[in-house]
Amino acid sequence: MSELTVTEQMRPLLERPDAISLKQLSPLTLLDRMDTKYVINTEQLREVLTASIDQYKILEINGVRPGRYVTTYLDTPDFAMYFAHHNGERHRYKLRCRSYLDSEMAFLEVKLKTNKERMVKFRRPVTQHLQNLDSFDRSWLPPDFPYQFEDVRAVVWNRFRRFTLAHFENQERLTVDLDIEFGSGPAAVHYPDLAVIEVKQSKFSMMRSPLARELHRLHVQPRSISKFCVAAAHFYPGFKANHFKPLLLYLSRHFPLRGSLERYS
Repeated sequence: MSELTVTEQMRPLLERPDAISLKQLSPLTLLDRMDTKYVINTEQLREVLTASIDQYKILEINGVRPGRYVTTYLDTPDFAMYFAHHNGERHRYKLRCRSYLDSEMAFLEVKLKTNKERMVKFRRPVTQHLQNLDSFDRSWLPPDFPYQFEDVRAVVWNRFRRFTLAHFENQERLTVDLDIEFGSGPAAVHYPDLAVIEVKQSKFSMMRSPLARELHRLHVQPRSISKFCVAAAHFYPGFKANHFKPLLLYLSRHFPLRGSLERYS
């Protein structure tokens, strides 16, 4: 088996598109959008990228593509946000701190999934990666955010490599996450062959997405996945996870699971 990480194996493909900066990407921030996700293996990813990547621009930060991300998810002691997702509540939140290591930026973020299946993101820059929010300002939050910061704590984390593709004419931003590691405290597991694609558009249209058309050609259908919920279901096995069983079974059957790899130290 190759000693190269998946990211390293994909590097020749990722060098093909023209680079854009964060400033150039800003018109496609799409904080209010439709997210469509796909879960595929790295061979499928290589095939769809070979056919479509030249139609995109790729985000490059400080000469780096793809970038390194670390995310900590916070929840209440009774995991209210996890169970809101599990129980299919149509108006639900996730709370996380995400660090973008290559740009040396970090944000506290709230993601709202509305009853119209839209994703709305609220975020505030922070000076360091946060594990608790006891004294953090709430003025930037949506008015109906129901959780108190002093009641939440870090519960799970993930880290991964992400590259971001942009198609300005079609108003599409697309992210691909590779080398994904899930953890809680010091414990961690790694899915080396897993790739998660997220197509972000104001309203999803497969015909306006060159990469989504290639996925359709391979008969790959959208599949809901939450890194937060996958990690919580794995590291808190006593939790109710019936809603996530099809996804967890799919992952266990198609993607080998390994112990922690300290690739970002």
